[in-house]
Amino acid sequence: MTGTDLLSSLVDGSPTWNLASALAIISIVLAGIALGLGRAFSSRRLWAWGTEELGQAVLNVALLAVLATAITFSSGIVNDLLPAGTYLGCASGLPPDTHAAMNYTLCAIQNASLISQAAGSALILQSYKMGLLASLSMDLNVVSAQPYQALAWPAKTFADWAQALGGWEALLEADRQFLAMVAMQGFALFLPAGLLFRLFFATRKLGGALMAGAIAFYVVYPLALGTLMLYGPSAQAGANAMAALNANDQALSVLPASLDWNQPGVIANMMKGLDGQDLAARAAGVYGPMAALQGALMLDAVVYPLMALLVSAAAGVGMAGLLGAELKLDLMEMA
Repeated sequence: MTGTDLLSSLVDGSPTWNLASALAIISIVLAGIALGLGRAFSSRRLWAWGTEELGQAVLNVALLAVLATAITFSSGIVNDLLPAGTYLGCASGLPPDTHAAMNYTLCAIQNASLISQAAGSALILQSYKMGLLASLSMDLNVVSAQPYQALAWPAKTFADWAQALGGWEALLEADRQFLAMVAMQGFALFLPAGLLFRLFFATRKLGGALMAGAIAFYVVYPLALGTLMLYGPSAQAGANAMAALNANDQALSVLPASLDWNQPGVIANMMKGLDGQDLAARAAGVYGPMAALQGALMLDAVVYPLMALLVSAAAGVGMAGLLGAELKLDLMEMA
């Protein structure tokens, strides 16, 4: 979906546009009544107030046009930066006017979550295999040995990593749900509410703050977060981690999914197949890539959302001051 969809949605009979139009008509009627009463009673103050409110009503409509143009511009940038179809299919269930930055960011979060799922599944499986090997013992009449006991430590470490990845995945899902909520409910709720409160001078600052918050979290937040994730290291870190895990899994591939303990020679054959696989080195090769992957997921799940939140808050504060300001035409002195 592009910003063009939003532009047509805001102009052509959408609920948001219909509500904004109704509010603008109400404000124009009230301003007209104030102007008429001001002239009828020769009240400069009432006439000036009506003129101010008429200007605010026109400004409300202009703000919608500016907003649609800004979203169209940002969506165009995202479309130019990304290959065609990059963000399609990841944002199902969102309104048809959701802009490209929102769609891409939801897809980027989903991709990071899929990387975490794939690595976590591999870690759990390999932790089980290494733990099983570490528990095996050999009785050589006078000597009892556990040749793979050293794998107990990486087996536990792999299980801990899988648990940690589950935590990052939960945080990524929270980020995704937050963005989906903003796309489906926040913008449609707070933008019309802000327009309503902007119509009345007593609540104009509140209306400006609500509109600024809607714009900041619907446009600025996903644009900032998506940009950070676009240039983040998670994709490469995920590829490196999976390559190391696949190499380790190849060394463990001779270990069957289930062991028939009653079959003669099954353990001996398995150990013969493991001979020369250098299991310790393969397991150690996973440590560096997994540390990099967890760092990348921490950026995607925590650091980047916080940075985007700070940028959005700063933008929202700046816009709130502008959107909640009076026109200050000083018509009392001009009359």
